[in-house]
Amino acid sequence: MKINRVRKFKKLSYAASSKVLKTKSKKKSGTFSTTLE
Repeated sequence: MKINRVRKFKKLSYAASSKVLKTKSKKKSGTFSTTLE
């Protein structure tokens, strides 16, 4: 159970970080998108 929880958390944190990276690259190219989605 604990391992599953950690795995889930890692997946969520990875998805969140990738989303932030995407928005950061978008901001650099000019199009503004909020990270609070």
